[in-house]
Amino acid sequence: MTGSKDTKAGRLAALKLLARRALTTRELVKKLILKGIPFEEAKATAIELERQGYIDERAIIEDFIRRGRETRLVGRFMLRFELQQRGVRILSKNSLRNCIPRRMKSPSQGSLQAEN
Repeated sequence: MTGSKDTKAGRLAALKLLARRALTTRELVKKLILKGIPFEEAKATAIELERQGYIDERAIIEDFIRRGRETRLVGRFMLRFELQQRGVRILSKNSLRNCIPRRMKSPSQGSLQAEN
């Protein structure tokens, strides 16, 4: 990052967006563009913030899966599709499979804890 006034404005806008909600790199770039930041600058800012740890797509995936499974019964294919829509880099089938318990209790059976 060069440190120009525009770059600082893009970084500040990005940090404000990330303070509100965890975003994927793709989501952050889209939002920065909507705020008038040029694409190349938005992309460079998002990549730099990801490198610095401000964007953690692994944590976003884990939170998304946990919340999705707690609030509604969603299968692996739907979770994978929804994560792709958010711009999360495609996981291998095995890594996604390891994040999701195979069998879950239905809402009528009480909590959605993994069955053993």
